[in-house]
Amino acid sequence: MQLPMYHPSTSDAPYPESLASHPIFHVQNEPQQQQQTSTGPQRRCRVLFRDSDILVAAHNQIRIASVLDAKTPRAPRSYKTLHVPQVQFPIEQMALNADGRLLAVAGSHQLAVVVLPTSARAGGRNPIIECKSIQIAPYHHGTKGSPRISKVEWHPLGEGNTSLFVLTADGVLREYDPTVDAEEPVQSFNFIQKKKKSNTFNTDDPTSSEAVSFAFGCGSRPAAGARGCVDWSPLTVFGLMRGGDVFAICPVCPARVRLDLTYIQSLDAYVRGKEYLALKDRTMMSSPTPTFYPSNSFSSSTSSTVASFEELDLPTLYDHQRKYVSALSKQLSNEDQPSNKGLSSSTSLFKDASISSVSTVSVSTKSGATAQFVTLRAPTTIKLDPEPQGPFRFQPAPAPTLTPEWDEMATDIFYSCPFLNEPRTKLPPTAGLLLVAFADGRIDVCLDLVKVEAVWSRPGALSHSPLLVVLETIDMDFVPYFRPAPPPQQNPAALLGKSTMAGSARPGASALQPLLTSAILHPRFLATNFPTFVGDPIYGDTVYLYHNFGVHALWFGWIEDIGNALEKSLSKDENGEKHGNEAVVILQQLVKTLGETSSEGLSGVSQLLDTVDPASKITFPIVGLGISSDLSVDYSTLALTSNHQAVPIELHVRVPEPTSGEVMVPAALQARIDSTRAKVHAELGQSTDASTSNASSSKPEPYKSAMQSRPFNFPAYRPPPRPAVPNVIVGRTEATPADLRRLAGAVGELVEYHRMVQAMPGILEERLYLLRMEQSRQIETFNNCRAMMEAQLGKTGAPGKQHRTLSRLERINQAQPLLLKRMDNLLQRLMDSYNGTLTESEKKWFDELKRMRKDVVQSSDGSSLVSKTTMVCVSHGWQRQFSLLPEPAF
Repeated sequence: MQLPMYHPSTSDAPYPESLASHPIFHVQNEPQQQQQTSTGPQRRCRVLFRDSDILVAAHNQIRIASVLDAKTPRAPRSYKTLHVPQVQFPIEQMALNADGRLLAVAGSHQLAVVVLPTSARAGGRNPIIECKSIQIAPYHHGTKGSPRISKVEWHPLGEGNTSLFVLTADGVLREYDPTVDAEEPVQSFNFIQKKKKSNTFNTDDPTSSEAVSFAFGCGSRPAAGARGCVDWSPLTVFGLMRGGDVFAICPVCPARVRLDLTYIQSLDAYVRGKEYLALKDRTMMSSPTPTFYPSNSFSSSTSSTVASFEELDLPTLYDHQRKYVSALSKQLSNEDQPSNKGLSSSTSLFKDASISSVSTVSVSTKSGATAQFVTLRAPTTIKLDPEPQGPFRFQPAPAPTLTPEWDEMATDIFYSCPFLNEPRTKLPPTAGLLLVAFADGRIDVCLDLVKVEAVWSRPGALSHSPLLVVLETIDMDFVPYFRPAPPPQQNPAALLGKSTMAGSARPGASALQPLLTSAILHPRFLATNFPTFVGDPIYGDTVYLYHNFGVHALWFGWIEDIGNALEKSLSKDENGEKHGNEAVVILQQLVKTLGETSSEGLSGVSQLLDTVDPASKITFPIVGLGISSDLSVDYSTLALTSNHQAVPIELHVRVPEPTSGEVMVPAALQARIDSTRAKVHAELGQSTDASTSNASSSKPEPYKSAMQSRPFNFPAYRPPPRPAVPNVIVGRTEATPADLRRLAGAVGELVEYHRMVQAMPGILEERLYLLRMEQSRQIETFNNCRAMMEAQLGKTGAPGKQHRTLSRLERINQAQPLLLKRMDNLLQRLMDSYNGTLTESEKKWFDELKRMRKDVVQSSDGSSLVSKTTMVCVSHGWQRQFSLLPEPAF
C-alpha cells in the first residue's frame, strides 16, 4: 500500500478512512525543537488506542478523542487536550497500562505519569481536561549528563498495573511505582556487568554497552497472571544492546506482583524436582551443550546456567532458588500452600518430560478450576543481585547482511508465548518466540528452547552465555532504496519481504555496492531508522513492525506446528517408552519440511504501508502505530507519519473453520439449500448434476503453461578447436605413429564440434515449437474468454443489451458504497444496543434498587415512605388548620 495523500474530507467517508481527516492529527506549527529531537535514531510511539478512544502526542501536548465520532454519521468531530503541567518536554514515547488509567510519557531525558480521564467525552464541551500528573525521578533522568531513556513499559504482572519499568542507555533497568514513590526506583537491575576500572587499553565495542530495548519474559496478558507457565519465564527480562547482543536477568519480579496460584505451585514443584534429580545424578551435569536442542531435561537447564560443571555451585544455586520460591509460598494462606506429600510425584513428572523448558503438567490443580490470583511482594531473603546472563549464543549463526556498515545496529526486541495468552485448562507446549530487529531491515527469528534459570551474582564466577535457536533471518530489504535506481521493469518495493533460512547466504550477497546519494533515498534515512515491534492484541502469532519506510506485518503460524512437535516428543508410544530422545529429529524434520513447502521461508511477511516517495526522493518515517481491537468500534491499525499524517489500515478478523464440536448446518436445512439450488439450475437450463454441493464447491483448474518453469537459456557458443599442428621436418616423407595419433585426435575434436553445431538448431527448433504451441493455446483461451465476455455484455445479442448491462453494472457500483455504509451504521447501532450478561453482583445490585424503589415509592398498602410522608404532611396540615380555629365559648 502506497502512502496516500489525505485531505480534509467530510464524515461521509467510510470508517476507518474517515479517521485520517480527524482534526486530532492537525498540527499547525511544529516547534523547531521537536524537529531537531526527531532526527536521531530512537524509539517513537506517539499514538495509542484505549478501547474507543485514541491518544495522540503532538510535541508536548496529549490529545484525546473518541473514534466513535469518526464512525457515527454527522457527529461532531473534535478532540480535547489534556492539561498536564508536568509534561513540558517533547513526547517521544507513550505507554498505557493494562486498565487504561495511567499513561507514561517519556522524552529523551524526562518521564512523567498522567492519570487519564475515564472517557474522551468527560468534561462536557470544555476542550481542555485537567489531569493529575507526576514527574518520575527527575534526579535520575533529568539532570545534565544523565543517560537517555531507551524504553518505558508497564509490567503485565504488577499489582494494580502500577509497576513501570524504565530502561536507560547505560543498561540500568529501574522499576517505579507512582503510588509509592515517584522520586526513587523501587528496584533496579543492570544488564551490563560491572567491571573494575583499569588504565590498560581495551578493545570493547561501545555499542555492546548501549541498551536500546527490553522485553518481559512470559509475555502473558495481565488477566492470565502467568497461568500455564511452569518455569522462570514470567520472571525473566531480556535486554538488547545496540551491537545486537541479547542479555537476560532472572528473577525480575515487581515489588508488588499479582500471580496465579497454579504458577507458584508449579514453580515450586519445578525447582524441587530439578534439585532432587540434579543432585542425585551429577553425571547429567557434565553433558555438553546440544547443537540444536537438549535431549536431557536437566542438562538443558544446567547448560543454560553455566558452561561446565566445574563453574557451577549446584547446592548454592538450588538453595537460592528454593529460598526464593519459599519466600513466595510463605505469603500464601494455609490452604493455598503447595503440598509436600512425596517428592516422587514431582520427580517422576520431570523424568517423563524430557524437555524441561516446555511442559504442560499442572501441579495440584483441579481440572477446569478457575484462576485464583494472589498478591505477593518480591522476596528479599537473598541479599545478592540477580546476575545478568549473556550475551546469548545464536545457533546457527544468523545469515550475513548486505549492508555491513549497518550490520550491528540493533533497535528492538520482542518476546511472545502465543498460546499462553489463551485461558485453557490444558495449554499446548510451546517455545518462546524471540525477535530481534536491526536498522537495515534484518530480523532474527529465534526460539527460546533452553529456558533461562534464576541465577544470582557470585563473586569471582565467570559469566555464561545461554543458547538461542535461530530458525530464520527475515530480510525487509531496505537496500534497494539506497542503491542506484534499478531498470524500469524492476520495482524496489516488490523486493520487500524476503526471508532466508538461518545459516544460508542471502541472495545477491556478492553484488555489494556502496551507498550512493544518487539512489532513491539518502543514506541518512537508514542511519536514523529504528524498526519497532508492536504485538497484535488479538492474535499472538502476528507482530507488526513500523520503521522509516512503512509498516510490515509478520505472521508466525508455524509456532503451532512447533508446539505439536514438542507435544509429540513428550508423549509415549504403545510400549510406554517416551519419545523425548527424538525431539531433535522432530524439530529438524519440521523445519526442513516448512522450508521446502514455502519458498519465501517459514514466516509470512506482508507490507501494509510504503511511505517512500521515489519522485521527491524522500520518505515519511512512521512515529507511531496503534491497533484498535475494540469490537464495538473496529479491528484496524493506524500509522502516524512524521508529518502528522494518519493512515488507517483495516484488518480482518480470522474466521475459524467449523470443527466437529461446533454448530454445523442441519441436514434438513442443507437438503433444502441443495433443492433450491437445483431448481435455479433447472430454470437456467443447466444440468442438475452441477447443483450438488461437491460440484458447486469445485474450482476450475488453473491455466498451466506448456513452457518450462525455468527460463530458456540459449546454447553457449564455443569457438572451433584448433588442433596442434606438428612441426614438419624437411626431407621426411613417411608418417610416424605419433603423427597418426595426433591426426586422429584432431579429427575427433573436429567431429565432436561438428555434432555440437548440428545439435544447436534442434534445441532452437524445439523451443520454437513450444512457443508456437503455447501461442496457440493462449489464443484459444483468449477467444474463449472473449466469447464469454461478449455473451455477458451482449455484443453479439440484441441491440442495446450491452448498454443496458453496462448501465446496470454502473448503478450497482454506485449503490455498493451506500449499502456498505448502511450496513456499517446498522451494525454500529446493534453494537450500541447490545447489553452484556450481568454478573451476580450486578444482579443483586439491581434487585436492591427494585426493593428500595418499592419501599420508597411503589408500595400499594400505604407502607411506602412516600405514602407515609404524604400522610404526615396531611396530618400536619390538619393540625395547623385546627390550631387556627377560634376556641369555642362555653
